[in-house]
Amino acid sequence: IGRTARAGRDGRALIFLQPGNEEGYVDILKEDRRDAGHGLTRHDAVELLKKGLTPSTGTISSGREWEEKATDWQLDVERWALENPKHLEQARRAYQSHIRAYATHVAAEREIFNIKTLHLGHLAKAFALRDKPGSIKVPGLRPGKDDAKKSKDSRHKANVKGAKSSGEKRSAPDGDDGPQMTDAQEAARIMRAKTKAMMGGGASEFNLG
Repeated sequence: IGRTARAGRDGRALIFLQPGNEEGYVDILKEDRRDAGHGLTRHDAVELLKKGLTPSTGTISSGREWEEKATDWQLDVERWALENPKHLEQARRAYQSHIRAYATHVAAEREIFNIKTLHLGHLAKAFALRDKPGSIKVPGLRPGKDDAKKSKDSRHKANVKGAKSSGEKRSAPDGDDGPQMTDAQEAARIMRAKTKAMMGGGASEFNLG
């Protein structure tokens, strides 16, 4: 989140980093700055929550009231998303887009932004989602490579299972020693043969007898 520099002036930006590996991104930001990062300011999440959830007329509370307010605020946002299908779909789209963008960092940054260590459940909460990460689906959104592969594998397994449970195998017609057919395949063959015979014989609703 930020504003680009204009007319020779520095821009201002805000970036949210999770504790742990992501904090290493600060060193990369320092490398590209003329002031060696002296203009960078760190704010901890707890500090921001205390300031934001404490009445402006009083001092920052040393108790845990801010935690209760933070929890209430999180639940309010989740309910707001659940009550409106449009908002819920937008949240799901944003969540999935974020994950895909997270996985496309350049090679030099992948140790910092490691998709394997990303806690998807916590991330979903950040987008006001109560769904389990694996059950978050977006209608019309093109699946990623992994999703497409899983879908293809599932269809293949279903076809194999269907073939196995379709019944006992039968020999090929006319005493042929070719591949055997299942009951379903045999029924389909008979139906095709009947259809072909009717078409060739000029059958219609007027001469079926």
